[in-house]
Amino acid sequence: MSVAPLHTYFRRPSRPTIWSSRLLELYDYWDHKRHGRAAPGRAELDPADIPRLLPIVYLVDVTHSPLDFRFRLVGTEFCEKYGRDFTGERLVAVNKHDHRDEVLADYERCAALRVPVVSRRDFVNDLGVNWRYERILLPLCDDDGPVNMLIGGMDIRIPLAEWRKLERLHGEDDGAPAPTPGVAGGDHQSGAPAPK
Repeated sequence: MSVAPLHTYFRRPSRPTIWSSRLLELYDYWDHKRHGRAAPGRAELDPADIPRLLPIVYLVDVTHSPLDFRFRLVGTEFCEKYGRDFTGERLVAVNKHDHRDEVLADYERCAALRVPVVSRRDFVNDLGVNWRYERILLPLCDDDGPVNMLIGGMDIRIPLAEWRKLERLHGEDDGAPAPTPGVAGGDHQSGAPAPK
């Protein structure tokens, strides 16, 4: 797997720049549940409140001393696009690819600073399929204590034409030529391997 980091943003306390409508909905739900605190607790979240987001949502247990992350639950759409289900696995076991340092830094930043972290990257999964994703990590903690869980969302359904338009709109065009659908990793929407 390889990845080319595009952008990573974290801000406090204003809303981060989020392109995906589904991730924006997840952020707004999390923000509403925190009631002005740094973060809500896991018990305050109800999956029944966000049924359309569940396929892209995942929960990550956070332990400290040393800081570590384990996937507790991973949405079905995320697993399908990634190429496998990694529920129960540690981040360091799943994240063995070129982008591991950037991804680990995102998780550490979210847990240590108790702030949302939004990232956008190109990614080639275990099946050799290339797609772009936008990810959000949101901290969860009990009684404003240390972060004990993260709720994340991964949206990999952003159409390539829309992606390019958003890059231009936000002044974040990476200058790379747009892949051609159906040509060696260019089909970002279907998740199916390109014809050989």
